[in-house]
Amino acid sequence: MDDTNEEIGLHKSHSFDAYDFCDYHKNGKIGVYSVAMLKTILHHLEVIFRAKDRNADLIRLVKDVIYECRCCKQNDA
Repeated sequence: MDDTNEEIGLHKSHSFDAYDFCDYHKNGKIGVYSVAMLKTILHHLEVIFRAKDRNADLIRLVKDVIYECRCCKQNDA
């Protein structure tokens, strides 16, 4: 299945609402989100975070999820 998806150019993109996190990562815009929005995103992605986590901590958690996406791994190769 992965080979077929690769052939036709499909990839799993991490997104929420109208936001494509992979695209935001590629354009260096992950840091534009507020703490509240980052927490909403992490909740949507089912990533555990602490209530006292700061903006930088939350951004790192979002980036960790995005780095696992195939589209990001392909661009880094």
